[in-house]
Amino acid sequence: IGIGAFKTAYRGWLSLSPLSSSGLGSRTQQDVIIKWPFYRPSSHTAAAGSSTLKIACYALADELQKLLNETNVLYWAKSLLHFTYEYIDHCINAASSPPSFQIPRVHF
Repeated sequence: IGIGAFKTAYRGWLSLSPLSSSGLGSRTQQDVIIKWPFYRPSSHTAAAGSSTLKIACYALADELQKLLNETNVLYWAKSLLHFTYEYIDHCINAASSPPSFQIPRVHF
């Protein structure tokens, strides 16, 4: 599907056994996007005018550590966003009048 600065994305499918009662994994062969981290080897020097991008996959232990780190960052970011909106809602409820502008609700 695409390539970013440090991950590639591929179409894939997920089948859990047993199936989840709802949401992700609730049906067999559910379409998902698979992200795969990579790095550019230090020996990579792009030739002038070359459109070839050389990338390499991490060793499994390194890939798992990077995945764990990213998962922890996403967990904390989602928690912080939730805490932020709880605080905003508390302040709005405690105020004598609502704000004169709409506060956007973003999704992480």
